[in-house]
Amino acid sequence: MFVGNLASITYCAKQTGLTNIKISAVTPYKFELSMGVRKDWPQLVSILDKVLTNMPESEKDRIRDNWIRMQFEHKINWTLLWKWILGMTLVSCTILGIILLSNNKLKKEVAERKRVECQVQRLSQAVEQSPVCVLITNPDGDIEYVNPVFSRVTGYTADEAIGQNPRILKSGNTPPETYTTLWKTITAGKVWKGEFQNKKKDGELIWEKASISPIFSEKGETTHYLCIKEDITQQKAMKDSLIDSHKKLALAVAEARKERQKAMAADEAKSEFLANMSHEIRTPMNAIIGMTHLIMQTRLDTRQTDYAAKIDTSAKSLLNLINDILDFSKIEAGKMDMEIVPFNLDETMEKLAGLITVKAAAKKDIEVLFRVDPKIPNILKGDALRLNQVLVNLGNNAVKFTEKGHIIVSVDMLKMQKNQVLLKFCVTDSGIGMTPEQQKKLFKVFSQGDSSTTRKYGGTGLGLAISKRIVEMMGGEIFLESIAGKGSTFSFTLPMEIGQKKTPRLPELNDAITGIRVLVIDDNPASRQIFVQMLNNFSITTRDAGSGKDGLSIMTAAEQPYDLVLVDLQMPDMNGFETVREIQRITPANRRPKIILACTREDEQVRSQARDMGIECVIVKPITASQLFNSLLSAFGRQKLLPSQKIEAQKLPRTILGANILLVEDHDINQQVAKEILENAGFFVQIANNGKEALSMSLSQDFDLVLMDLQMPVMDGYQATREIRRHKTAGDLPIVAMTASAMPRDRAKAMAAGMNSHVSKPIDLKELFQTLARWIKPGERTLPKGFGKKTDKKSALGDVPGISVEQALYRLDKNEALYLDLLDKFRQNYAHADRDLRALIEKGQDEDARRLAHSIKGVAGNIGMTDLQAAAAKLETAFRDRVSSEYDTLITLFSQALPLVLSSVDQLTGSVVKNAPLPENLEIKSKKELALMLNDLAPFIKKQEAKPAKERIKKINALAWPKNIESDIAELGRLISRYQFKPAARILEKVMVKLEDIG
Repeated sequence: MFVGNLASITYCAKQTGLTNIKISAVTPYKFELSMGVRKDWPQLVSILDKVLTNMPESEKDRIRDNWIRMQFEHKINWTLLWKWILGMTLVSCTILGIILLSNNKLKKEVAERKRVECQVQRLSQAVEQSPVCVLITNPDGDIEYVNPVFSRVTGYTADEAIGQNPRILKSGNTPPETYTTLWKTITAGKVWKGEFQNKKKDGELIWEKASISPIFSEKGETTHYLCIKEDITQQKAMKDSLIDSHKKLALAVAEARKERQKAMAADEAKSEFLANMSHEIRTPMNAIIGMTHLIMQTRLDTRQTDYAAKIDTSAKSLLNLINDILDFSKIEAGKMDMEIVPFNLDETMEKLAGLITVKAAAKKDIEVLFRVDPKIPNILKGDALRLNQVLVNLGNNAVKFTEKGHIIVSVDMLKMQKNQVLLKFCVTDSGIGMTPEQQKKLFKVFSQGDSSTTRKYGGTGLGLAISKRIVEMMGGEIFLESIAGKGSTFSFTLPMEIGQKKTPRLPELNDAITGIRVLVIDDNPASRQIFVQMLNNFSITTRDAGSGKDGLSIMTAAEQPYDLVLVDLQMPDMNGFETVREIQRITPANRRPKIILACTREDEQVRSQARDMGIECVIVKPITASQLFNSLLSAFGRQKLLPSQKIEAQKLPRTILGANILLVEDHDINQQVAKEILENAGFFVQIANNGKEALSMSLSQDFDLVLMDLQMPVMDGYQATREIRRHKTAGDLPIVAMTASAMPRDRAKAMAAGMNSHVSKPIDLKELFQTLARWIKPGERTLPKGFGKKTDKKSALGDVPGISVEQALYRLDKNEALYLDLLDKFRQNYAHADRDLRALIEKGQDEDARRLAHSIKGVAGNIGMTDLQAAAAKLETAFRDRVSSEYDTLITLFSQALPLVLSSVDQLTGSVVKNAPLPENLEIKSKKELALMLNDLAPFIKKQEAKPAKERIKKINALAWPKNIESDIAELGRLISRYQFKPAARILEKVMVKLEDIG
């Protein structure tokens, strides 16, 4: 007899093969079903427990009937029962012994079981709470388990999902091949990984990433499939978006590359266009400037001289514009390089002064002043050329936009560290200034303050843009401060290295000079301050006064006399000369101070008058410290210690004159220009029309130098140079490119072809002559016939009452024709100036009267009318200050001076005819022949055709004429040369009558 669990009994009976066991009685114990799981898959414990818990009793009975098939017998066999009890007792004792023996071991197993159960429980919770979907199916694919995430993601509850096939999630968008591959993989016992686009219960599409693996029994048979899925809809969308973005980016990059290629092609085309345009423009510009230079060397009448001068000025202005455009294109292309070489700051400032004052000289009411911090080392390292370019640009702008007042160029040292200084350059003017709106447009290409400014003052707006780029390329910054109507200050900072030459900025002054007392008299406060600062830096005791009257008062009240007075020429009320006269009057001869006169422009008349008054030295503003230093030495009779930095005219060494030059040029006008310039300079010149001719001539003849154009037909300059270099080295025959191709790459290409140097067109004589002097080998050569035998013909014009002709001609470089034309224009414009001034006063138009007096003052000064100039200057001052009480007196003085100069003008314009020397050995013609020549001339005078009239008068002047009509013929020639055909017709008629009277 055995009491126990029927399932256990049945299992034991089957295992032992017992078949005669009968159930005699039923125990009260409740029937239990239990299952075992594989050790390597403990997760199934909780899953199967849940399955058993939820299993209906009917299902359990079915399992019981299937597995436990025992017969029940209600008759009790007591013998068997006791045997069974005895056996059980023995078994129990044995078991008890075993239990007692293994009690400790069981305790350990229980603890281990509890630990494993905890792990299983945690793993079960992990599956339940996992953020991914867990799905278990049987081998047929029917769902047997889903975790809560599955329900949350798909919308199907566990009850709705269990028993279904996963195909309920199919969206129809996943390719069939995916499922085919999936089943092949998992049925082969492998793990499949991939992606699906599935469909939720509500029809929403989702992307899921799945890993499906088979579950094997102990026998290796597939019992289930485990699917773990992750919702990747957002990641997929992001990926698709990223792919789309990548595609768009790829398209954009491709498009950008195309645009970049187009831009590069456009930039290359622009550079090529600039190069070609530069060449094409410079070629005729060379002819214009060169021919103008040559024609101005010939004898011209007044009008022709005026025309030629205006052509020259306009052509050079256009050339400056071209150079600005090329500079800007070089900056844009990154082709402008900066030099780091030692330079002298004082030299740079003096060159700047010369360039700015040329423009400032046209405006008589402007003073240009310089101030340089004496602590700045004089020898610096940097690009002096580009620094000068920026300063000239800013200085010329200041002159352009300033009508009166001053322009101050200053240099200050902001910082010094070891071998480097930080300098601040400022250009301050008292001009028109700018509004904030106008300032915003500055430093932009092709832009000025506004369109009205451009119309009134001209310019392209390139200058400031180029200056800004240059300053930035040199490591500095540029700034602007401006107030409309009150002026502007352009400033920029530049870091510069200190030159290695450690020399003092200025030498020491002699002790006899350092102890002097100096009085500065100048009406401009800024000018006074600069002079005082310079003198103080020389350790000289200085005092200043704002007018001649104040200066005289200071001198009178001084206990100790002043040793030197520096006086400005242009001052109101009492100018510099008047002040000097008073100083000389009130001081004894043995105590008179040395005088330095400061003026705003070079003027020989001023220098002459200063010499006459005994003034020791004349200086021209702006003045640098070194120039003032030399002036002090000169005033006290000392030798100058510092050389003047003024640019002298280029002179060619005698050792290169007479050189044989081959000019290679295809343009006939450029041939003529260069040939005449070179021949006039003392060279022999031969011409080749293209590179092929140049090659032949250079191999068959000996030349000292070749001037080679680059762009020519038949054979260009590059190829010709390469061919010549196959036979003659650069030392044997220097080749210099002389071309309108001014781009850096053209220069580089010329050097690569074997040329020695490069000069640009239009021809800059200084650059050309410097290049010739560098490359032509010195030697004794025969000079061209007639070279150097120029005669200085004495002028037929002399001083006349009211007019200093000699001084005027000096200023005009002895150009008599121009001088006579200026006299004529003065007579035409101002013959009734006194009457015009009185009329303006009567109308109350004082400002108009001041402008007229100002104009007369300027013109009269230029043509030597000293007294009239002084009278006009006094009138101008009176009109400016509205001193109406002096108008009548000053007009009377003016009216007395005007007729005198008008009479002298008539005398001068007539004397040039009367005193004109007649050519010697003239051919003598008969009266009839002379009359025929005059008759031939008459129709062209009547029609006012200048060229044929000039040709005929030239032949007429080459003949001998009767004494009574010689002067008439000379006057006739003068009138025709000045295009005055109506008076010429009257003279011609007069001459014809005189010829008839000569029998």
